[in-house]
Amino acid sequence: MQLMENKIELDGQRRIEELEDECRYLQKKIARLQGQLLHQKEIDAINRRLLQQANVKIQHYHEQGRLEDRSKSDFLANMSHEIRTPLNIILGMANLLAETELDLTQSQYLSSLRLTGRQLMEILNNVLEFSRIEAGKIAVEPEPFSLQKIIDQLEASALPLCLQKKLDFHVERDPSLVMERVGDSLKIFQIVLNLINNAVKFTQKGSITLKISEELSGEPNLIFSVVDTGIGIAEDQQEIIFERFVQAGTSQVQQYGGAGLGLSISQKLTRAMGGRLTVRSTLGKGSIFSCFLSLPPVATSARKELRVDVSLVPPKDFPKMKILAVDDTRENIDVFKAYLKDYPVELDTAENGFVALNAIEKKSYDIILMDIRMPVMDGITATKKIRKNEERKGGHPQVVLAVTAHAFQEQKKNFIQAGFDGVLTKPFFKRELLQTIYTLKNSSKKDQSDAVMGNKALGYWFENEHPDEIPETLKELIPDVLQTIDSDLHTMKLALEKKDYELLYSTSHSLRGMSGMFGFTKLATLVADLSKSVKTGNLVVAEEIFVVLDVYLTRLGERRVTVFESS
Repeated sequence: MQLMENKIELDGQRRIEELEDECRYLQKKIARLQGQLLHQKEIDAINRRLLQQANVKIQHYHEQGRLEDRSKSDFLANMSHEIRTPLNIILGMANLLAETELDLTQSQYLSSLRLTGRQLMEILNNVLEFSRIEAGKIAVEPEPFSLQKIIDQLEASALPLCLQKKLDFHVERDPSLVMERVGDSLKIFQIVLNLINNAVKFTQKGSITLKISEELSGEPNLIFSVVDTGIGIAEDQQEIIFERFVQAGTSQVQQYGGAGLGLSISQKLTRAMGGRLTVRSTLGKGSIFSCFLSLPPVATSARKELRVDVSLVPPKDFPKMKILAVDDTRENIDVFKAYLKDYPVELDTAENGFVALNAIEKKSYDIILMDIRMPVMDGITATKKIRKNEERKGGHPQVVLAVTAHAFQEQKKNFIQAGFDGVLTKPFFKRELLQTIYTLKNSSKKDQSDAVMGNKALGYWFENEHPDEIPETLKELIPDVLQTIDSDLHTMKLALEKKDYELLYSTSHSLRGMSGMFGFTKLATLVADLSKSVKTGNLVVAEEIFVVLDVYLTRLGERRVTVFESS
């Protein structure tokens, strides 16, 4: 019994010792874990400090990059302005000189001057466009345009280049091609002009031909092909010629010079518009560069307006008007006077915005041609003061055109937001100035007031691309009105697909009524044309109109965003 008790006691002591050992082990483990936890906290604190330092550095580098981008943009904008201003005077005076009597030698000298001036302008445009592409600032702005006008501009630019090298220049197009299209006409012009310039550069004899056709299989595309009889491109070089600063690498090609930007810019602009640019070439025989772009035709009802070439209006048919030209450079004023001297225009001048404001107080003008950079008071400040005075006094709004060497698209948008009615970029030619003045004079934009239009101001300002001018009392109607337009157009499209013409006609009638009530005149015309096309069985035209309506609806959505962002 005693032995049993002793054994139990020994077992108990052993168990106690084991438990004490386990407790000591656990205490050590706890102490070790606490030490690790403390160490981890110290590590976390160090990591937080490092993360904060990294964030500070990232923000610093981000801000530094932003400032460098801004500095680069400012530099390019200033460079553009400083080059375009004298270039406008050079080209303007050269064009005026061309209208005088010159002997053969003088004519040759003047031809070289005008040609190199145009080349300088194209180089400048390419450099600026390249900088915008590098910054990721390609903005495609589709609008209705006349393809014939682009062809005329391309011919005017290409013919002097071809004549200098004794090359023939031809334009070939399908006579049935619809010439009124929707797209970014400025970028289309730049793409094709770059292709033509490239062809002229590498062609010593023969011809340059611009072919325009339509690809009807699959998605409809317009095809702009530039065909030359030049030196051609080796097959292994055809893949790299669209890279920036790259030309085909043979010594024969490198003698022709060039920066190697034109094709790269054309490629990037084409892709930005959802198109493609291809090349086919045989060394020693010539090349064919083809640009494929989706450019839907304008609705039949809107085509007549685009066909009007106002640059051809003779002085006797030009409207009489009073114009104030505001520019601090005397030579620019002389260009205005010379360009307008044969037209029924009463032209006054002012050397800065302050003088212009005083002139406006004493006399009314149909149009003000306003430079931007001027001493004493710049053009933007002067225009803002004009708009404030109009708000205070009421009356007929003054038409103000920015005539500036600032060429960036965002700058032009800033001018419109500042109160200008349009922008004419230097250097400009006589026909461009006359066309812009004529268009502004005949525009009905400033001939109406919100008070007279009532609810129609809603559609009027939407369709004339100034949704920010919609009266506050009408803005609350925008969501419902645009939702109705969207819904009705969707219903009409489905009705056409299902050949439910009764539903299409009734929806069309309803939508036209609402369009008239709220001043959407372009929409009402398109819907009327659509209904008429279906009734006459011309479903091809009906489908074309739906393409235009899709673009129209997209633009309304974009302008709706503008309204509520500015609110």
